[in-house]
Amino acid sequence: MAYLISFNKGFRIGHKPEFLPPAITCLRAMASVAAMAGDTELLNSILNGDVSASVMLPLARYNDGFKPLVHLNRGIAIYFSRYIAEKSGMSFSKKVKPYFTLAAAAALVKSFNASLNEHGWPELRDIAEKLASIVEIKKTEGDEIILCEKREATQLRDINIKIETPKLASEHRNSIDRLTGAAKPFVIAYMSAKNMLLLIDSSTQLDDRVETTLKLLGELGIGGLRNRGLGRFTVERIRLTAEDEQTLGMVVPFSKARHGYLLTLGELPLSNALDWEHSFFETHIIAGYMGPPYAQALYGPLVVTRPGAIVKKGYSEPSPVRSVKFAESVSMSINPLVIVG
Repeated sequence: MAYLISFNKGFRIGHKPEFLPPAITCLRAMASVAAMAGDTELLNSILNGDVSASVMLPLARYNDGFKPLVHLNRGIAIYFSRYIAEKSGMSFSKKVKPYFTLAAAAALVKSFNASLNEHGWPELRDIAEKLASIVEIKKTEGDEIILCEKREATQLRDINIKIETPKLASEHRNSIDRLTGAAKPFVIAYMSAKNMLLLIDSSTQLDDRVETTLKLLGELGIGGLRNRGLGRFTVERIRLTAEDEQTLGMVVPFSKARHGYLLTLGELPLSNALDWEHSFFETHIIAGYMGPPYAQALYGPLVVTRPGAIVKKGYSEPSPVRSVKFAESVSMSINPLVIVG
């Protein structure tokens, strides 16, 4: 299911504010809310990895519509963007920020799997050649570009597009020493955001409960500085465009993905189920409190890939889903959404 998340002000997640609200953060917050609301079935489903989520995705706005965008790891995104731009006679600055539509991201994964040689190693140039015949670049009003499938590019050709992404913002605050009355100014950094999209995969009977839990979470807030209005949002269950709805069929939980290349939409813990030598990813260390209110405990540090990684799922026997134990008898399985090709 797709949910439109509309922030009142923005969010702050992590000591150095994360650019996008992580999937793990969304799920562990939903677990806490489900526990407070007494919904043990949803709580257990989240802890067991039966509810999967994406990172909150930025949006491309045009006329009265929008498209969700995938933020790939910068190195691989720049490589393919520059290759396709050179093929089409385009140029852009070094500061450009490339984004993929869901359909273009699925085309990228298909190109990776089609380019595997007998040694299991894809040739990036071959992948770029295949991708250039499927994908076009659409410039926007800002410093961003969108890589979209040719059919999408035709529909958006003469339309102005604005990308809604979180922006780093700050507020100046003062703390007052109650003994001396001296003021000590400090700065609070957060991500200013309006609309984002959250993808969640769960059993059909849980869809209404997931929506209810998200709405309650929106009232309580996600992340830090909630007492200052950050992290609060409204939720609307929506349907995407026909092209994006079709691509959602290729968005599955990691545990259900077949062997081969995948594009992660959430954080993926390091695991023997992956062929890391032939994957393209950036690592990130996360820590924090996890679990329902009655069993919260500090976990970490946990090494994960950032969303937007291209990883190769191997044929090894170990379970592809990593469980994190955060209390004596409670653990949480991390099973993010991925795009298969």
